[in-house]
This record gives sequence, structure tokens and C-alpha cells, in this order.
Amino acid sequence: MSAPRLTDSPLGIQRIWKRIDERVRFGIKPGLQRMERLLELLNNPERQFRVIHVAGTNGKGTLCSFVEQGLRQAGLRTGLYTSPHLLSPLERILVDGQPLDELALAVAWHRLEPLIDQVQPSYFELLTALALLAFRNAGVELAVVECGLGGRWDATNVLNSELAVLTSVGLDHTAILGDSLAAIARDKAGIARPACPFLLGELEAEARDAALEVANSRGAVAVTPEEDHPLLRYQPADGEGRVCITDGDLAMDLDHPSRGALFAAGMALRILRRLPEARFLREGIHLRPAPLPGRFQVLHNAPPLVLDVAHNPAAITLLAKDLNQHWPNTRWTLIFAAMADKDYRTILRILAPRVASMRPLVLSHARLASPEDLLEAGRAAGIRCGRPLGRAGLAARRLDTPHEPTLVCGSFLTVAAWLGANDRNLPPGL
Repeated sequence: MSAPRLTDSPLGIQRIWKRIDERVRFGIKPGLQRMERLLELLNNPERQFRVIHVAGTNGKGTLCSFVEQGLRQAGLRTGLYTSPHLLSPLERILVDGQPLDELALAVAWHRLEPLIDQVQPSYFELLTALALLAFRNAGVELAVVECGLGGRWDATNVLNSELAVLTSVGLDHTAILGDSLAAIARDKAGIARPACPFLLGELEAEARDAALEVANSRGAVAVTPEEDHPLLRYQPADGEGRVCITDGDLAMDLDHPSRGALFAAGMALRILRRLPEARFLREGIHLRPAPLPGRFQVLHNAPPLVLDVAHNPAAITLLAKDLNQHWPNTRWTLIFAAMADKDYRTILRILAPRVASMRPLVLSHARLASPEDLLEAGRAAGIRCGRPLGRAGLAARRLDTPHEPTLVCGSFLTVAAWLGANDRNLPPGL
């Protein structure tokens, strides 16, 4: 095959992603054999850098981002692999905090494309291999990698990580991972590695016991929050909503953090202080990580306009608490869309006490619940429901200053649509 030709323009990058979309289909293919074979054919790029591996129902993306930013500030050349994306697949693969440029993307794709017919990878498997190859090509020293779904059979579980993390366990993807907290925890704990730290977040007893059982059976060094919490401190940094989180002599500052961001900051410090590079962060440096888009993202304050990708009852419960803390007694206009396989009825019941009215969002995506089903669920939860909001109405709202407190949530798709994604480039996931 000839060398990749570059146009040195965003259009060239779009052509590559279009080609990827044409060559592979979305969907889940259980098992690690394809991923192992694909990496073998690529001369195992994943063996050329260190890895921190993160699983969990909620909080993975923010945690991965905070850890990567800390490692970068310590002087490491970093890779970050997360999913799904909001506006562009390039959001999934970062080197030193930046998306791949066209040359890096084209070189990796040029190497991968001839292997597709031979291996038949899924979309996620292909992007995972693309990320690992790009990391090797870029000379990444340490990559922070987020599981796509579960842990044990996730495409990322071919990695030999030096530290693994389980952020949280909730009832999500139950048709695949199991219908109990214990079953889901066992699957996610499958990323634990022998003789390596396996850090647990705040888990319910059923999930914690199951995760510890798997970690111990795999010879991992499991660490519960109780063992680390004596070192963690949360305190106001000023009178303006900034919070300083300290873990011994490491510190991180956050502006008006959500509960999820506070958890991620504490967990990130627990991770960072276990790495040899922590010595570079102990010299009076305060980490100030940038938040991820769509995670309690406040676009307007008076009245508030909030975007959040929360899409399961556990995440929505935290979101509702954050809304009540920052804007007590506020009733929200809810712009909402959810995947058909999500528990959107419970989600709407959780939000109902804080919602004045709901407008279901109309998007062209096969996996979304229909506006009619969302209206029925909203009315059953006691929410006053307005007409479904189409593309034109959404665009008008987005361009206008909000006239009432507005909450946009329910899925990555909902937030992506608000941020300007069209139907052709909506993310495939959650």
C-alpha cells in the first residue's frame, strides 16, 4: 500500500474518520481474541509504554482526564484514551492533552486498514488499536486508558497495566454485565493485575465484596478508600466556590466542583501519589485540572444552563444533589433524550421534584427511546411535558439566552446535540 497522502486540513481528518465508519460497524463483539490478534499483527504497540487502566459505571472519563493532566504536569509524555466522544472521535485519543493531528492519524490508519478484513474488529476494538498504535508512534511514556464497557472482556483488557482502578459500580448495561451489583463488580474487577495496585472507589458493600474477591483471586493489591482516606482532605480554597483537595503533600484545586469532580480529584491524587513521578508534584505544585465538557457544564449562570451526560440512575442522583446544592429551590426546564435500553423512567422520577417541565429531544438515532415513550414516562413521573423539541427548535434555544433554568441531560447524545453535533456525527454510545 502506498504511503498516506495528507491534505493538511480538517477535511483530510474527516475523510479518514469517514473511511473508518465505512469499514467497521458499531456493536459489541465479546472476547479478546480479535484484539490480541490485531495487536500482534501491529507488533504489540501496547508494550512500549506504561498504562493506568480505569473501569467503573460512572466517573471514569473525568478521573482519567484529571490523572492525565497530573502526569503531564509531572513532565511525562502522556496518552489518554476515553469514550464515547461528544463532537468528534478525535476527542477519544489525546497525546500530551492534544488530539491527533492528521499525520499521526493517517500513519496509524495506514497501518491498520489492511488488517481489518483479516481480523474483523468492532468499531471500539479498531479505535482502541488505533489509539495504542498512535501512542507508540508518538513516544508516549504513560497512557491512561478508560474501559469501554465492563472490564473483563473489554477490548482494553489486553493491556498489562501497572495500576488499575474501579471508580464505581451501578446498575447499567445489565443485559451484558449482569443484573446485580455483585455481577457487575466482578466483571469490572477483571482488569486487576497480579501484584499491582487495584484502587477501589466508594462502592456499596455487595459490589465491594465482589470486587475484592476477584482482585484477591487474581493476586492484585486491592486498596479500599478506607485505607487512603486518612490522607485526603477537602477544604474551601477561597470564598468564591473553589475547593482544594489534598492527599499528603499533593494538592488539586477545582472551581465550583460537582460531586463527581470532587470524587475524581480525590481518586486522582490517590493514584498519582503511588507513582514514582509523584516526586515532581510535591514541590509546591497545585494541580488545576480542566473539566471535561458535558460534566456538570454550566454554560450560563443567570438563569442557569447546565449540561450533563449523566445517563443512569446513580449518575442522575448525584446530578440532582449538585443542582440542589448550587441552585436550591430552583425548578428546571428539562431537555431530555435517553437510550431505549436505559432506565429513563427511574431517571425521570429522580429528577421530577426539581423539574418544572420537560421537552423530549427528537434525534435521528436508532438506539434512542422515542419521544412518545419519554413523554409517557415523564407524565407518569408527574412532570408537565411540552411538545418534542426538533432540530430547528434546539438550534433556536441554543442561540438564545436562556429565559428559565435549563437542564440538558440523559445521554451523551443529548449533550452532543446541544453542543452542535448533527445527526451524522452524533456519538454512537451512551
